[in-house]
Amino acid sequence: SFSSTTVVGSTVDDDEDFIIGTVVRFDNQRCFGHIRAENASGDAPDIFVHRSGIASDLPTEKFPHHPFLRRHERVKFKVKTSEDNRYVAYDVMFANGKAIPPHRNYFLA
Repeated sequence: SFSSTTVVGSTVDDDEDFIIGTVVRFDNQRCFGHIRAENASGDAPDIFVHRSGIASDLPTEKFPHHPFLRRHERVKFKVKTSEDNRYVAYDVMFANGKAIPPHRNYFLA
């Protein structure tokens, strides 16, 4: 089983396995970026995040955009190992537990 504490050097809640972190970068056009876990050791890797890993309300006709993250946003997330052995964030949401809305102003990102 995956140990978030070992990988990112951060303390996690054993009951929920969520990690708190900050978005380091997110390319809205390429739909991926990286998150740094709070309290991570200096040599801990940033965690890869793809748009599909963002917990969000699904886009609708009224708001057809996909969710995205902004640099310096505080988020909470879980981590899994991908098929190519990278650590990948999923269930990414605001640190307060709210889903990332797909209708945020893209141009302010």
